[in-house]
Amino acid sequence: MKTAHRNASRAKRRYTADPMAMFKVMGRIEPYTEEDVVQLTLPSRLAFEAIKNGTANTDHFDELAVTLNSTLVRSEAIDPFCVETCLTAQRALLRCKERYLRTQKFGWDGLGLQEIPPALDLHEEIMRSSNPNLMTVALTEQYNRIQRGQVNGVWK
Repeated sequence: MKTAHRNASRAKRRYTADPMAMFKVMGRIEPYTEEDVVQLTLPSRLAFEAIKNGTANTDHFDELAVTLNSTLVRSEAIDPFCVETCLTAQRALLRCKERYLRTQKFGWDGLGLQEIPPALDLHEEIMRSSNPNLMTVALTEQYNRIQRGQVNGVWK
């Protein structure tokens, strides 16, 4: 048996096709189910309530910051009014951060209580109309912006 033939037959044995490849691709491009949307948006709603109740920590703040930043990235491709909703909520989040730096306690001002819920509703609607691939691209862009210093909302 020649060496080339031996190498070719060995390569055939090493490669095995993934029988689940089609389902993995479909899972990335199909829209989220309603259960997925609830499971993915619930932590940001709970973080909002924790800050509202005064029981929040920096993890809650980070949860909201990531939610609002990824919603902003997705909104840029949708509508300027969606972008404005996200920017307004981010300003409220920065006021919350300033309050924490002054008093060592998270809390919303009156305007923040009004500005954050519409952004969370927008996030939920974007999740309903998105798929995992689009949200992964948005999160990647968000982290790239953080690395470039363009995003101020994240705590860390």
